[in-house]
Amino acid sequence: MYSFLIFTSLLFLSQAQVNYQAALTTMNQLIPPYSFAQGGRDWGGLCATGRSQSPIDLLTAQTESVSDPAFSAISFDVPLQVMPVAYLQIFPLYIMNGTLWAVFNAEEVQLYLTEVHYHTPAVHLVNGVRYAAELHATLISLDATTEEYTLAVLFQEGQRNPFIDSLLNGEEADFYSLLPSPIEDYFYYTGSYEVPGPDCRENMLYAIPSQVLDISADQIATMESGVGATAVADAAGHGLYREVQPLNGRTVYHRVPTVTNSFLS
Repeated sequence: MYSFLIFTSLLFLSQAQVNYQAALTTMNQLIPPYSFAQGGRDWGGLCATGRSQSPIDLLTAQTESVSDPAFSAISFDVPLQVMPVAYLQIFPLYIMNGTLWAVFNAEEVQLYLTEVHYHTPAVHLVNGVRYAAELHATLISLDATTEEYTLAVLFQEGQRNPFIDSLLNGEEADFYSLLPSPIEDYFYYTGSYEVPGPDCRENMLYAIPSQVLDISADQIATMESGVGATAVADAAGHGLYREVQPLNGRTVYHRVPTVTNSFLS
């Protein structure tokens, strides 16, 4: 999600010693203060003028269905990992590294997981519905394009989620406990950073699995009472999300599996 993570992740993957907290302190100084009190309508620069902004309202009836070989299932190999928490302005980031992913579309691409963070409530809508929470896993490719990808996982209030407990307790977390591999049914579109840091930069690729997971009410409360507590107050009752943005002619793709277990079924 954040460009500086590309730099720090490259250093990490080359076995260099990286002081994440120092890098985050520097980045925090570069990002102008902002709040969600007006849902992002007061943000300037590319946030205001961009044509491929995030988040969006995912209108499932208006998506374009695709299947292999045009779009592959997302597969991954994620070991147990310790995720030290750091903070970028209002968001806690759980730093991860070295994870191999496979492809969103026709060409295989090697992706590395750099961090995960969460939003309460969710930033994307699905057919006008805003879910209780959204987890973002940021991935980068180490080829010449250095593209960034976000896997955006939606949560509804329900049963306690063990993966979220691992994050909140600072424990080792097994990504397989959150999602199956491969992910067969997902939506895919090109968007932007969802915060003005830096400047809602575009060309972020989002994949949104169509299965909504459970999270408990007390887990949501813990998320909102931590580092986000000040931001919640600054948002003046709006909620920590940017208002959904127009598609402006973009296509949202739906990778259709043979069997589905999703909000579409």
